[in-house]
Amino acid sequence: MHIGSPTGWNNSGPDASRQPIGRRRRSSPSVRGPPRTANDCHRNVNPRTGPVSRNSSRTRRSACPNECPVWHSDRQPAIVKHGTKSAPQIRQRAFRGSFTVDIDIILEPDLTPEQITKLGQAAEGYGIRAIWTSNFFAHWDPFISLIPLAQSTSRILMGPLAVSPFEMHPLKIANGLLSLNEMSNGRAQIAIGAGEGNLDAMDLAKPKKIVLAIREALEIVIAAAHGNLATGYQGEIFKVNHPCAYTWLTATPPRIYMTAYRYMMMRMGGRIADGVFIGCTPPDIMAPAMENVRTGIGRRAAEPDDFRVNTFWAWHIKKDKAEAYRESRRELAWRGRKLDPELLVNWLSAEEAQFVQDNFQAYVDAYFDRSGIVKGVSDDINDRLMHGMTSTGGLEDLDREVERFKLFQKNGLTEIAVRLHDDPMDALKIIGEQVVPALR
Repeated sequence: MHIGSPTGWNNSGPDASRQPIGRRRRSSPSVRGPPRTANDCHRNVNPRTGPVSRNSSRTRRSACPNECPVWHSDRQPAIVKHGTKSAPQIRQRAFRGSFTVDIDIILEPDLTPEQITKLGQAAEGYGIRAIWTSNFFAHWDPFISLIPLAQSTSRILMGPLAVSPFEMHPLKIANGLLSLNEMSNGRAQIAIGAGEGNLDAMDLAKPKKIVLAIREALEIVIAAAHGNLATGYQGEIFKVNHPCAYTWLTATPPRIYMTAYRYMMMRMGGRIADGVFIGCTPPDIMAPAMENVRTGIGRRAAEPDDFRVNTFWAWHIKKDKAEAYRESRRELAWRGRKLDPELLVNWLSAEEAQFVQDNFQAYVDAYFDRSGIVKGVSDDINDRLMHGMTSTGGLEDLDREVERFKLFQKNGLTEIAVRLHDDPMDALKIIGEQVVPALR
């Protein structure tokens, strides 16, 4: 397994406990479903491998106040003592794998399947790892628009980013993902998260227990992908009442990421998912996030074979530097989890960060009028935000951005998902010809 040292900004309490997930393999669909109560701290069903005896070596005591792993800079787990008690030592994990970082591409949601196919074919030729389609509320379907690419390529991975179980039941997410996976011969992947814009557009609410709900959604999709949903699923938030054996699956199971901005979600993703997708986080503040991801991984019963850590990163490098700056300013409204002051203080004073948040509508206006002019906010403030949270500049700035990507790699990311905007083929050419080779 190879992960390294990404960040959320709100370190809340420990994530609720569930049985960790074992190695990836397809198992018999004839298994018992999960326990009837979502609060059962001894899950006796592993979504990937089926039922697990309470006395099995794959089960372990659930997390408690006396079991708190702390990760130090040397990546070794330590134990915090509470009072006179000492929590049991967690089995040490070996962090091994490739020393290179892969590049993924995230596309705009308004691209046609034909455009996606051309970009994906070119990306495959450049050695890009994956294509992600954006899941927006009134645009091309992120699953269906990938079908021509699936049918015309052989290596590149593909999937939607991101899908929320609050807009689409996890069982239907599984159906879309597994259909794409079969059509691509095992090259599909997905990122599942809480969601934002789509929920606002449809006036859909999130449950109070968001982390629990996302965990249950992951467990349903993972169980479906591994043929372990034959007796349904009874969670606190989500349920599958009918048998879903998925006997038609033949391809290697898809990789299922969980998207996260906050530490509690990162820990849960480390325990449950195949990978964690960290949102818009620069490499110089990645370490706290990775500590939480590692904590989650440390709570698994079995070491995952190939755990992945990805991040969203906006790309605004162009031949025309002025146009690159205009495009980057135009998109600032959606950076840093909507310009969260907790993140912005990494580049601005506390007063400036609050000023930006108070003028958030000006950033939204700059996006919708496509001008890139943020009225009432100085270029100095915006330039600091752009250079802190995105890759922005001309071709002469490529060396600087390659070094930034190497910092992502040093912090332990296995891949970087680069978000393209205008003229995506031009951007892909720059990345494929000058960035990808520099990271090998």
